[in-house]
Amino acid sequence: MAKALLHRACPSASGFYLKEGKEIRYTNPSSFSLYAKGIKKIEVLNENQKLLEEIFLSLRTRWGLKVETDFIKNLPRELKPFIRVKNNSLFLSERGILVADAIALKIYEHYEEFKKKADVQRFDI
Repeated sequence: MAKALLHRACPSASGFYLKEGKEIRYTNPSSFSLYAKGIKKIEVLNENQKLLEEIFLSLRTRWGLKVETDFIKNLPRELKPFIRVKNNSLFLSERGILVADAIALKIYEHYEEFKKKADVQRFDI
């Protein structure tokens, strides 16, 4: 019972759900008083936001961010100290964890440039 109650009482927590085929992100307020009132920030994510979220979250998992070999070969030199590569997946290095948001954004920017050069709409990333 206490564990379930703790799980529900999470100011500042964020999550996702599908509604009418759209991906929705919600964020609980950090204030306990606003959280108790049930106030949440709700956003419908566009394709770019979904991709950035996928990069941001995948880098932190034990599976990493699965990418194509050519994408890895063309990673900017400045990213290399911050990521590890294993089995075509990218992971944050110890240094990368400290600046994870910036690394995710750089990978997203590299992805957008890589996509333009390859002249495709979207790779499996």
